Amino acid sequence: MGPVPIGQARLDFTTRDASMQSHPTDSTRSTEKPPTDPTRHVGRPRDERAHRLILEATTALVLERGFDGLTIEGVARRAGVAKTTIYRWWKNKVDLLAETCAQDLSRAPLDPTESLQGDLVGLLRQELAVQASPMAHKVLPGLMARMAEDDALRKAFESRFPIAPGACTHKTLERARVRDEVDGTDDAALLREMIAGVVFWRLHVCHLETSETDLQRIAQVLRTGLERESS
Repeated sequence: MGPVPIGQARLDFTTRDASMQSHPTDSTRSTEKPPTDPTRHVGRPRDERAHRLILEATTALVLERGFDGLTIEGVARRAGVAKTTIYRWWKNKVDLLAETCAQDLSRAPLDPTESLQGDLVGLLRQELAVQASPMAHKVLPGLMARMAEDDALRKAFESRFPIAPGACTHKTLERARVRDEVDGTDDAALLREMIAGVVFWRLHVCHLETSETDLQRIAQVLRTGLERESS
């Protein structure tokens, strides 16, 4: 079987390919139970080599073809595994892409500092590293455009992509409250959106270089807004 043309590789969250009828492409559009994760069953440990090959194949295909060109069939062919192997561990390509992108997040650790300013700079630096990765740089612009038109895809993205940055903003504000830098208002979700938004705008829309001075200035603006709530 030859390569799947990019135009035919678009994932449709409202219909299922005939070859995938037994596997719902998105749980937001189906009440069927997704394939069971074998890692939760004693006696069926995950094949770590196959798992690694699948993630590597996902990365390679995304870098070659983007989000629309990513298909479960293509990943299976590239990794040399059956599609059923992939469906044991991931419901659809959004789940698969989420875990693949999570590797970029793990390579951008966040070390807490002794001030809200320092922590905000760290969050911005982490977000910049993640969004500037080859994977994110290839996927995000097109994926954002698709989500504007596809509500099911947007919900799948929101529920399945790595949430660690959101958890980090929550911990950042918790530490700031302990230091009495902010009040008890829970602005973690809003802070997460602002950090992701400003990085996306500078990196993918305006194609701006972001220096350490820029990070400090952006963090100062964010800090001022957060501290104002405590006055």
